[in-house]
Amino acid sequence: MNGNLPFPAGSILAKESFVNNDGSPGDPGPLFIMEKREAGYDSTNGDWKYAMIVNGKVARVGNGMAGSPVQFCSACHTAVKATDYVYGTGTKMNLK
Repeated sequence: MNGNLPFPAGSILAKESFVNNDGSPGDPGPLFIMEKREAGYDSTNGDWKYAMIVNGKVARVGNGMAGSPVQFCSACHTAVKATDYVYGTGTKMNLK
């Protein structure tokens, strides 16, 4: 992406997670996926589709609207609306 925003439709971002093992990464946790959809999919939440993969299987999937099984994803990503709802630009993640 080289920092160009917003992300184009069809962009897919993945974030690994790990269980906290006394401050070090432990066993793998869920894999979180964001897919940028065409304009109008969920315009309130940047047209992102979210998914959570657990043990290789889709555990939750949906948009960011209230009632969606992954609404908690958009609730957090709303804080970074300025970078197209992504914590970073696709080249550098800005996590604390």
